[in-house]
Parts: sequence; C-alpha cells; structure tokens
Amino acid sequence: MENYNFMPAVHCPYCGKLAHPEISGWGGKVSTRTKFCRYCEKEYTLVVYSYADIDGTLTPTKLNQMRRDIKHLKERIAHEQGKLILEGADLADELIRVMASSKGKNN
Repeated sequence: MENYNFMPAVHCPYCGKLAHPEISGWGGKVSTRTKFCRYCEKEYTLVVYSYADIDGTLTPTKLNQMRRDIKHLKERIAHEQGKLILEGADLADELIRVMASSKGKNN
C-alpha cells in the first residue's frame, strides 16, 4: 500500500537530527502538528505553511510576500487564541460565581 502523506525533511529543534514526519492533510494556509523526535524523543511543533501558485518560480518578491503572509497569519492566530483564552477565563469566573452562590443551597 502506498503512502500519500506529505513527508517534509525537517531537523529536530533539540538534537538537530533529520527526520521525515508524516503530515496527512491540513486545515488552511498555516497548520500545526505536534511531533516527536525518534532520536531524542522530545516533542516539538511542526508549522506547515501551504501556498498555491500556477507559476513555479520563486522570486525574492514572492518569498517576501509569503513571509508577510506567514507573519500576518501568525498574528491573527495569536489574536484569536487570546480571545479564546479570555472567553475561557470569563466562563471559569462565571462557573466559580455560580458554584459559590449555590454551595449553601445544596445542603
């Protein structure tokens, strides 16, 4: 059976050994996967940026545009994660208030 997963050549950020982690599918332009190095057995995050183009040449202008896109996407992801963290904190505060107010009523 053939393997059609994407297997990029990446170096472990800890030990520097070359590996080919399997990536099956992605959820947009930027996606992340948690991987484990098979040599040092430490966990790292693999960030995959996908870009579709009909012209296969990579010019400095295109490369700079890709870098700007990645920076923008990272900022947007960080902003959305921050909103989720704040929303989670608000929900936790509300749960604490509800539990504190109902604690005496359950007896």
